[in-house]
Amino acid sequence: MARKVKTETNIENATTTFIVLDGDGNKHPDVEPFTMSLNDYSAAIQTRLGLRGMGDVGQDTYAGVTEPEAIRAGIVARDTALRADTWTTRGEGGGARSTLLAHDIVTATGNDLAAVIAFLADKTKDEKTALRNDPSVAVARAAREKAAATKAEKAAKDKAASSDGSGNLFAGLDG
Repeated sequence: MARKVKTETNIENATTTFIVLDGDGNKHPDVEPFTMSLNDYSAAIQTRLGLRGMGDVGQDTYAGVTEPEAIRAGIVARDTALRADTWTTRGEGGGARSTLLAHDIVTATGNDLAAVIAFLADKTKDEKTALRNDPSVAVARAAREKAAATKAEKAAKDKAASSDGSGNLFAGLDG
């Protein structure tokens, strides 16, 4: 599904502009962008917005992650980046992909997951790419990907053998 709104954040002016998009992903010709300024709101609202944003920023760290230790470690790593003033609103090469990298490094090295996530927190995109390309990490990634493929194959077989035996239980999701 295509994005319906594009946001542009201006840190210096403390504004976010919302741009409604047309079906092709371009600025909709009939809808003017709308800009919200943090400076237009009371201190109480700014605090609420900050807390809401902090929750969203924390949630971004564990999208797709299921292990409780990894969830907490990701949140702690994000907190560390926020306190060090190194976090930005732009893509950092982090999130679920870095968590997968962390799991691959744990598999390759036997180190503690929380320590590996903390280790990755201040790595650049190029450093993370180099780590992904390390032969022992690549072997761990291949094993993880093979396990995921096996799981997907099993799920597909289970779908085909749905409870009514027709394989049509999920027909609305096909295509």
